[in-house]
Amino acid sequence: MKEKELSELLHSGFGSSFYAYVSQYRIEEVKRMLLDPTNQQFTNFAIAQQAGFSSKSTFFHLFKKHTGMTPGAYKKKHLKQA
Repeated sequence: MKEKELSELLHSGFGSSFYAYVSQYRIEEVKRMLLDPTNQQFTNFAIAQQAGFSSKSTFFHLFKKHTGMTPGAYKKKHLKQA
């Protein structure tokens, strides 16, 4: 499949660009990994790198944009509820 076809398919099916779709997927993976007890020894950015982020500033910006909070606040809030 050509890149343009994939981009059009994602836009029509999900209403987002390829970049936005991949970013959202990575954020969901980071959220899952942040709450996994086996990952508690890793920094938030180390977890983000495992999900495919290479820039710390981009990761923190996108995480806050998608969740409304920093990764640390997300982790603290959700681990407290568990």
